Amino acid sequence: VTPETSAVTPETSVATSEAFAATLPPRFELVYAPLFRALAPDVGPEVYPAALEFVYEGYLAHYRVSRLLGPDTSVATRLLAGDHFDASGLRLVARAGDLDAVRLLTRLMASCSWLRAEQQPFAYDDDLWALCVAGVASSASGGNAFAALRLFDDVGRLFERGRVERLPEVVRRGAATLW
Repeated sequence: VTPETSAVTPETSVATSEAFAATLPPRFELVYAPLFRALAPDVGPEVYPAALEFVYEGYLAHYRVSRLLGPDTSVATRLLAGDHFDASGLRLVARAGDLDAVRLLTRLMASCSWLRAEQQPFAYDDDLWALCVAGVASSASGGNAFAALRLFDDVGRLFERGRVERLPEVVRRGAATLW
């Protein structure tokens, strides 16, 4: 872990958690960092896995159950903490100079926000998360990040046309174009 990323490891996320008066769960489980590492095993440093986990924690704080914030955390604090986690993850990727990954993450955030506003199944969010992680891994590996960005364009068209139920099919079909 480099000095630039040492502040964003799960162990040092304690400081962020404490800043929002939370207690850490007994086990801090990484969700998308292992997928990224499986898709892009030769990519270093740990900027990308840390960034993905930070943005995911922001998503959890906003829409699901946070891994870092306690159950009694107020809604306002959850939103503020979620924004902080999102910004921290985006900052890491931006500092690494990967603007395609920043675009993918912001498209993911916007798409999940729309899905939550429309009260769609959380499984759709999970599909978009997997797509985004694959796209970020492809971008970090010098692959085809534009294919993933085009898939988010396709997802946006599904939203516009009221065809969101086709999202899993579009994501599965398009994921094959990333490698």
